[in-house]
Amino acid sequence: MSIYAQRLDQFTAAHKQAQQQFNLLSIARLITVGLFIIAGYYYLDNQESLWAYLLLGSTLAFFGLLRLHDQVKRKRDRLKELCIINEQELAHTQNGELPFDDGQALAPQDHPYSHDLDLFGPNSLYQLLNRTATPMGQAALQKDLLEGLEQADILARHAAIEELKAELDWRQEFLAQARLAPKGSQSLYPDFLRWTQREASKLHPLANLLRFLFPIGLLLSAIAYLFTFSLLWERLTEAFFILNIILVQRHLKAIQAESLQLDRLRPTLRQYGILLQLFEKKSWQSPLLQNMQANLRKNGPEAAQALSQLGRLLAGLDSISNLVGALIFNGIGAYHLHLLAQLYNWRKKYAKELNEWLLLLGELESLNSLANLAYNRPDYQFPELQDTPDFYFEELKHPLLPPKQAVGNELDLRQQKLIILTGSNMSGKSTFLRAMGLAMVMARMGSVVAAKTAQLQALPLYLSMRVNDSLSENASYFFAEVKRLQTILEALKKAPHFVLLDEILRGTNSDDKRNGTLGVLRKLVEYKAVGALATHDLEVCALQANYPNYLLNACFEVEIREQELYFDYKLRTGICQNQSASFLMRKYL
Repeated sequence: MSIYAQRLDQFTAAHKQAQQQFNLLSIARLITVGLFIIAGYYYLDNQESLWAYLLLGSTLAFFGLLRLHDQVKRKRDRLKELCIINEQELAHTQNGELPFDDGQALAPQDHPYSHDLDLFGPNSLYQLLNRTATPMGQAALQKDLLEGLEQADILARHAAIEELKAELDWRQEFLAQARLAPKGSQSLYPDFLRWTQREASKLHPLANLLRFLFPIGLLLSAIAYLFTFSLLWERLTEAFFILNIILVQRHLKAIQAESLQLDRLRPTLRQYGILLQLFEKKSWQSPLLQNMQANLRKNGPEAAQALSQLGRLLAGLDSISNLVGALIFNGIGAYHLHLLAQLYNWRKKYAKELNEWLLLLGELESLNSLANLAYNRPDYQFPELQDTPDFYFEELKHPLLPPKQAVGNELDLRQQKLIILTGSNMSGKSTFLRAMGLAMVMARMGSVVAAKTAQLQALPLYLSMRVNDSLSENASYFFAEVKRLQTILEALKKAPHFVLLDEILRGTNSDDKRNGTLGVLRKLVEYKAVGALATHDLEVCALQANYPNYLLNACFEVEIREQELYFDYKLRTGICQNQSASFLMRKYL
């Protein structure tokens, strides 16, 4: 039985038990309510002390059960999420399913390789990796896929992912708690960021002084009245009570505005605080995780403690809607004005850090996703990073293919740097190009790659594999592809890139296509590009003789066995000798 199956059985049993506890506590709460009603009725009827004690006891029991009921509910919901997590991982590892969000909404409109490599959408790399549950995590994983990291940051990530990989309990607990954040909070996240970036407000100096003077005046007047029972002190006590209310009333709009703006995010902030606490309380060994942990403590108390304080402030501000309670507490001590001042001070002190804490949570979710892949695929390896454009892969595979179907290939670009790739239709050329591209994307984000061995330089990528025409720009497919190629060559002039081109210039006649492809190849050699160009035009392969130290001819072959095509999807050195198109036309036309 796999580890995920074992954990699913374990958490299913625990969830069932928690649900039973939840149901029993619900019944117990109803019983206490019934006792309260009965005791209240008979106490009002005969004023006997027995009913008074029962009334008090049922009240205390109700609130105690209410607290316990909430704790059991949280435990039950957490266990439910852990069941779902292990159920999904089991379906993924055993059946190849991808029951995870595919990030289609995060796909950029124009990017050097996102569309070509299926980074987002159904059966995408994002969907394979994604174990995020917050908008910060989704944004962090998106950024990692689209931008990549510098080599020093990649190496730091290797150590962090290796450490997280072994922490299955912690990783799943972190994801479960992240999934417990209210789903609607994602749409409120931009508003929350604007709140943190807004200039911090503050009370007028006079109001700031009076919020202390008036309550102190009320306290002193009340004490004096208790000792003297003087009408003067009674009137002064009443006056200070009214002045406190007036003082709060003058700031009522500000109090309500802060409460309404953030109250919907209060449950979400509570969950974020739990996530930060999970990370803060863990002892980490890798430098990256230690530095992230230190960043949470650089401004006094731990981040989780500060978020908990914010939650309490928001809960207190929300009580302004309780008219009776608000009248009493504000009359005695200008309660809500003190809360408003504390909230202003909190934002002044922590608003900038709060944004950084949330971004850190997102980075943790992205790291958690990459660690999960490393755990699920022990056959994948971290690449050895090179300072020179020397590339070597052993058993390079396409990570989005089912493991039993993916064929591994050796790719050696330590001598020659650019492959001219030939092969018939369906032989595996495009799949191999995408395997190369995805390996580079995964390497640049600090992940393991789908290979037994990988040596590479973390170069930026450019691809031309799927170019769409643009009716809005009145651009034909051919012109759109020419513009893409121009962009690639301009980028190569400025810095080395890893380039993958698949059957370029398809929108023109064969002579133009051949001549254009040869011209592009010469430019790629001139600008020291590394990568591959796939073509059906075997005459293009002759250019290798002009650049024997830079160009390498490689191919995928097809065999005809018993009047059927057979593909082994193995990369070979040389030029493709067999074509499938003529065979298929003879067979079916």
